[in-house]
Amino acid sequence: MVDKSPSDVTKKFKFTVSPSKRKQFNVVKKLLNEATEIIVITDPNREGENIARSIIRIERASSMLFH
Repeated sequence: MVDKSPSDVTKKFKFTVSPSKRKQFNVVKKLLNEATEIIVITDPNREGENIARSIIRIERASSMLFH
């Protein structure tokens, strides 16, 4: 049954920035690189947690706290 799955869950997803959002992404990226502290506040659901964990992973956070 698994071999008929419409997607291969063994592959890692690669996040990309669409060309129309590239300018804003670069602004945020620059600000994140200059920051000494980042506070991430998202919705308390799986999508919100995924956004927070992605930011933490990309920015190589030294510590984190979830409520």
